[in-house]
Amino acid sequence: MTIEDLERGYDVTPNPEYQAGTKTQQELTDEFLAAWDTHARDGVISLAEFVDYYKDVSPTILADNVFGNMIKNTWGL
Repeated sequence: MTIEDLERGYDVTPNPEYQAGTKTQQELTDEFLAAWDTHARDGVISLAEFVDYYKDVSPTILADNVFGNMIKNTWGL
């Protein structure tokens, strides 16, 4: 997967900061993408980078089944 793949599928419109006008689409997209390509900064998201991203996200989800559903819905699994 590449940064371009993520960018094509990322929708900022539900974001409260976007809706309030405090951040632009580009600002929110840049913040989101910066969290992914962290090891080599090569535009490709490695398995290790993918796992690291979700290691950071998972503690914010209170139940395993909710986390699992989030992953399935996000990635169309």
